[in-house]
Amino acid sequence: MELPEGWTGRKRFFIGTGSFGLLAFLMMFLALACEVAHAADDRYAWERGAIRLGGVYAGFESDLGLRIGNRKGVKLNGEDLLGLEESQFDFQADAYLRLGRQLRHRLDFTYVRHHRESDERLNREISVGGFVILPENRVKTELDLELYRLLYSYSLIQDDRVSLGTGLGTYVVPVRYGFEIGSRSGNGPEIDDVIVPFPALFVRTEFQITPKFNFFSNIAAMYLEFSGYEGTLIDFRIGLEYDLFKNLGIGLAYESLNVSVDTDEEGEFLEIDFPGDLDFNRQGILLFAKVSF
Repeated sequence: MELPEGWTGRKRFFIGTGSFGLLAFLMMFLALACEVAHAADDRYAWERGAIRLGGVYAGFESDLGLRIGNRKGVKLNGEDLLGLEESQFDFQADAYLRLGRQLRHRLDFTYVRHHRESDERLNREISVGGFVILPENRVKTELDLELYRLLYSYSLIQDDRVSLGTGLGTYVVPVRYGFEIGSRSGNGPEIDDVIVPFPALFVRTEFQITPKFNFFSNIAAMYLEFSGYEGTLIDFRIGLEYDLFKNLGIGLAYESLNVSVDTDEEGEFLEIDFPGDLDFNRQGILLFAKVSF
């Protein structure tokens, strides 16, 4: 069953690349200016590891599948139709550790959580497999998504300034989303703590522009299909960081994350009945402080 045109919401450019480019340019200018006085005393070297703590200001576009019983489901836009916040600021933590004498082996870890709720009165009629939800009904919506990322990579190319590595990793994504329709609780589909594991291929690049100023990027991707379910994940990051002192630095990065889970009408994911499809898109700017060792 198809919804009328426009129900899935307009496509949005969450945060323009111009904003990231301006911030990156300003940071690069300040860093290079500081380097003029100190470059002669510094040497290029790779850190053993670091912890990054900060926050990501992210824009979202989410399509949530709604299925009642065994009826054919529909996909609803979480922001335009259901009233979920289009953007918010959330805490994010990253860490990495290099191993081995030449520091070619590397472990990366990331944690971030995005929790959004809404309580909106529908402005359109929704039909789900013959079950009609009238416009005067209120719909409470919850979407809670956490991301745990653990990656291993090996530097195929590495010298004093450049490191190019590839490897494997796992994305563990606990998801909770559900609906409460009308004044009665419990009459909408809901899932609790569905843990979606995504094995992924990973590629990373690092380049030390100066001994204190570093460029980094990475991309991870996966595709998984089994038991009536199809899942995809694409995670991209590009950023800059500057060492204010020997063990303390700051940085910023642009991030893009896309998670999609599609299911047939009778599929069960990890022995849990999934109420419908889920498409989650996030783009944002990450600001962080870094402690290295």
